[in-house]
Amino acid sequence: MCWQNRNDVDMYETDFLGPHYAKLAAFMPGKTARTVFGPYRSYFSSSDAGFSWQNLPPTLETNIVNRLKLGRPETVALGVGGSWVVLYDDGKLAHNLQGLYPGLQPLLDNPEERNKRNSITYVALSPYVAGHYFAAFGNGTAIWNLPSVMHTDVESVAKTLRPLPTRPAQPTSILEASLNFQVQNQANIAMNNLLFNRW
Repeated sequence: MCWQNRNDVDMYETDFLGPHYAKLAAFMPGKTARTVFGPYRSYFSSSDAGFSWQNLPPTLETNIVNRLKLGRPETVALGVGGSWVVLYDDGKLAHNLQGLYPGLQPLLDNPEERNKRNSITYVALSPYVAGHYFAAFGNGTAIWNLPSVMHTDVESVAKTLRPLPTRPAQPTSILEASLNFQVQNQANIAMNNLLFNRW
């Protein structure tokens, strides 16, 4: 994992994660991992080798543990006050927004609308401000509720989205699963750069 701080200095993996993320630092060496950070020093990280997490809301941790034999989490979003969304590789989703993201809630609760958009492929929740989110869909569109100062950057990210083929419940090949992972990884990187203040 790498990122740039406010002074455009490159930061790498375990060198700068600090003591609060020792478990994540131990998980990451030698792996390509996709990591999302949330409030209360929470995170969820996935790689081909497995998963690592800490301080997840109990309902999210229970959901993930109970579903691991049925599907891998592809996207995890950690929001304000223990709210969360998880998208699985078998097309299922689960969430507990606790009423804090009212613009997103109706979409998550409406399978017909999600199907019209070729499913949800990515979700990011602001871990700092209730109601702020970004969601991308398989038809190449996105919706968001973010501060207007971010709209130019978010629109730039949204323009990079491309429609995905309508997918069956399970990826039909390793290539398709890899493509889905790569597309979601790029969206994850772009949105995490926007939603999280640089160090």
